[in-house]
Amino acid sequence: LSPIKKSRSGFVYYGRTDEKSDGFDVLLEALRRVKIESPFRIAGEGSRPPLPGWISDLGWLDGAGRFAAFEKAEVAVLPARDDPFGLRSVEAGLAGCALVLSDLPSHRELWHGAAVLVTADDPAALGDAIQLLATDTRRREECQRLCHARAVSGFSADRMVDEYLDVHRRIRRTWAKKAGGPPRLSEDVMPLS
Repeated sequence: LSPIKKSRSGFVYYGRTDEKSDGFDVLLEALRRVKIESPFRIAGEGSRPPLPGWISDLGWLDGAGRFAAFEKAEVAVLPARDDPFGLRSVEAGLAGCALVLSDLPSHRELWHGAAVLVTADDPAALGDAIQLLATDTRRREECQRLCHARAVSGFSADRMVDEYLDVHRRIRRTWAKKAGGPPRLSEDVMPLS
């Protein structure tokens, strides 16, 4: 993965704009409360309400387009009310974005200590977090660094390959121990804690 680019600017949101679960309505309310000069881009599926002129709408993006949008932004704002897997936050972190996320169990588990976590469904808290990262360059860059490092260490393709290879090694060892019998998915093949 490439290092975080210096030519990045602004904020990006990606998600459904017409469903409550992705928190677009909370984002719009938060943006009414802040004064930022940085560009703000939105993308994703769904119909949009009328947007202020300073918000750019990128429309629906495929995986490559989404990653490119994350690479251009300094901060990804993903205020979901429900996000059991956190895949968009991982994409944004791998692209080098600082993350502003709802404080959900999945986000806390993946991003505590790296991302800015705010109370879900709280436009004031979300607005404060956006304002903080828009105005505090040092904090924003530190958040970018931490989120990128967390994403690379936990979710890179290299790590996925290493973990698959580890599982296959454990299965082969189990087969050898049992003289060719099928392996049990147990402590013999599961990663050790």
